[in-house]
Amino acid sequence: MMETMMKIYMMAIYETGGEKEFVRTSDVAKVLGYSPPSVTEAFHKMAKEGVVEYIPYRGVKLTEKGKKIGEKTIARQNTLRRLLLCIGAPQDLAEIECKKLEPVMTDRCIEYIRNFLKNQEGQND
Repeated sequence: MMETMMKIYMMAIYETGGEKEFVRTSDVAKVLGYSPPSVTEAFHKMAKEGVVEYIPYRGVKLTEKGKKIGEKTIARQNTLRRLLLCIGAPQDLAEIECKKLEPVMTDRCIEYIRNFLKNQEGQND
C-alpha cells in the first residue's frame, strides 16, 4: 500500500478514536468518503504492515507502531498549519492545506520550517 494512502487511512482511524479503541469500518469509510469494502481491503493490507489491528465485524484500532506514525503525522501537520497561519492564511485554509502538504514534505524540510517558526516566535518577544 502506498505510504501516502496508508497515512490518509491512519489519520481517519486516529480522528475517529482508533488510537484508543476499535472503530467501525463504516465510520472510517464515511470520514474518507470511500466505500466500506474498499476500506476493509485497505485495513487488511495495513494489518499486514503492522500499523492496525483489524477484526472483522468489530473494526480497526491502531497498533503502537500506527500510533507513533499518527502522532508524528499530527506534529508535522501542526508545524505546517502554524507556517500557513504565520504567512496569513485563514484558519480554514490552513486546516485543509496542511493535510495535503504533510505527506509530500520531507523530515528535513519540516525541520527547517520548525526552526523558522521558532526564530519568528523569538523575534515577537
